[in-house]
Amino acid sequence: MPAKKKAKKKSSKKPLVSVIIAAFNAEDKIGTAIRAIVNQSYKPLELFVVDDGSTDNTRAVVSSHAKEYKNVHLLKQNRKGPGAAKNLAFSKSKGKIIVFSDSDEYPRKKYISLLIDPIIKGKAQTSAGAWYVAFPKSPWARCRFQDSHEIRIHGVNSKVFRAIKASDFKKTGGFDPSKGYSDDRLGQNLKKAQVLEAIFDHDVE
Repeated sequence: MPAKKKAKKKSSKKPLVSVIIAAFNAEDKIGTAIRAIVNQSYKPLELFVVDDGSTDNTRAVVSSHAKEYKNVHLLKQNRKGPGAAKNLAFSKSKGKIIVFSDSDEYPRKKYISLLIDPIIKGKAQTSAGAWYVAFPKSPWARCRFQDSHEIRIHGVNSKVFRAIKASDFKKTGGFDPSKGYSDDRLGQNLKKAQVLEAIFDHDVE
């Protein structure tokens, strides 16, 4: 009788996730943002923080964390804006999935694991979660955001995203630096998942 072929085992190895943060004059918040990433339940991951020409101590804070955590990396550029900063970090990243965060965003422990789940399962090409305003009593927050203490869905009807497969992001050509802080919207018809359980706290003052 012919020998039976051994069934191929599916790899249980989880893909590397590259987290990218563009930071400008964020010395008071970037440390908290970094620790929120390195303490994520999801592993493996690497974090790139791009100092976008800060004039405060942002670079020093990131550098000290990079010495403490081996998976944290500091990149530097002259002031070019967040789009250019994120493109720079992407060029250095090795992850199969890219997650973008901000210097004033503090992802909760299971944020990345939940956020990337639809992408890993092939149900979506990009995904976004939801967020809370961290200081709802702030007059500024209340002026800008109605019901600022309640959960907010992140860009349900827009092309805002927080996670994307590296291969798909490469195909888009990256962010357009001229769009300023609207750089997190790609002009692509990529299938998006909305993961309401993936929550980060937004530190607005």
